[in-house]
Amino acid sequence: MSDVDRPLVAAFVESLKHSSAGRLSTEGLSDATIARRLAVLSSFLDFVRATSFPELRNPIKEMRRKRHNNRSCKAVDEAVLSQLLSGITVLRDKTLFAMYLSTGLRLTELRSLNKDSISFDLRVSAQGSQSVSGSGQVVGKGSKLRRFYVDPHTLPLYAKYLQTRVDENPALFVSERKQRMSARAIQFTLASWCSKLGLQHIHAHQLRHQYATRLANADCDPMHLKDLMGHNDFNTTLGYFKIREEKIAQGYFAAMEVYRPSSV
Repeated sequence: MSDVDRPLVAAFVESLKHSSAGRLSTEGLSDATIARRLAVLSSFLDFVRATSFPELRNPIKEMRRKRHNNRSCKAVDEAVLSQLLSGITVLRDKTLFAMYLSTGLRLTELRSLNKDSISFDLRVSAQGSQSVSGSGQVVGKGSKLRRFYVDPHTLPLYAKYLQTRVDENPALFVSERKQRMSARAIQFTLASWCSKLGLQHIHAHQLRHQYATRLANADCDPMHLKDLMGHNDFNTTLGYFKIREEKIAQGYFAAMEVYRPSSV
């Protein structure tokens, strides 16, 4: 244990930067993942020093660790998503990721859905036109119940998928072993399709960022978006979306038209 010093920790960090980030990725581990591993190692060294090796130094505490900003938007390019959804040939998987993008649910919330979690509602506009929408409720963080919605384009896919489910498992998404899909299985399925279609690796959580970005750029009320995502603090929601440059420019010129002088 006395050999654990700053150069050894630095070499460890460097090896993590070149380690595999997953079974389908050759990129190094992210800064956030490296920071978590260093935190675990630091706690272990503190434990050893407190219980059996009082002269042991903890070099990790002496090193300046990079601060991480995990609040930046991690949305996916729409063209990449289009290639992904159009390239998926398994109905369960296509429905799974279309639902992810449509509902904006957390991964744990999505996997908790049952076949009867979503209800269909007939909506009639003021002009008399009819449309079908979907909605449901989910228990999110803090055991808080909230409502989510499914867009009309995803509902037919969802209905088609339900028709193929003749088993008695109540879970909406089940594995090949006929068990409710785990969060890890969903992430692996997404990574597998990205690899098969020759697309950049997409983390499942990025689809939630894309959901927020889509709604924000479609002028969804920011506070409504906060509630839809199940956030307690709007500052958290801010880290999930990015307004497009053309949207910003459009808003600027529209505002300047309001204050345009009568004569120049």
